[in-house]
Amino acid sequence: MTTPIIAGIPLSKDWWIGRILTQYYAEYTWVSLGFDDGTIIVASVEEVCVGKWFEVFPLKIDIVMPDHLSGHTFKWTPLPAPLTVCRARSLWRAEWLEPAQDIGQFLGSGPHSVQHVSRLQRVPLGANAFEVEAGIELQGIDGRCFVICSSDNSPFKIDLATETGEIEQILQFHTVQ
Repeated sequence: MTTPIIAGIPLSKDWWIGRILTQYYAEYTWVSLGFDDGTIIVASVEEVCVGKWFEVFPLKIDIVMPDHLSGHTFKWTPLPAPLTVCRARSLWRAEWLEPAQDIGQFLGSGPHSVQHVSRLQRVPLGANAFEVEAGIELQGIDGRCFVICSSDNSPFKIDLATETGEIEQILQFHTVQ
């Protein structure tokens, strides 16, 4: 059974259409996207506690520069060619906990569990799963894609992909909608 949808992307998919992405700047926990009209948005990961010792990390998009980045010097990476966005799709994944037997590998007292991720509709029966809007795929009119999402295995980390192999690796645990 999947329960509440956790989403952190306030922009409609239509907002992206026609925008021209020219550059990006990536850090471990956030990515800035620069557009040809001077617009800059910041994608980061937001921690959401959904149960005891159970956090999920949806993608969060800020259309206004967050205070902690004001005055930051951006070392922009230009795209090989501008990406004129013709389609924007959300990346969703299911996350759930399963009990884990403690044979000395865990710190602290139990009970212990292991967090799992998968595409939507691939959750084991009986699991208390959450659907997480983890990222976004921007497709250009030339077929190229630019993907950003929260990592499926490292809290607070942002994954970014522009090459087909990298994108396929990210999509193996996400449902594109």
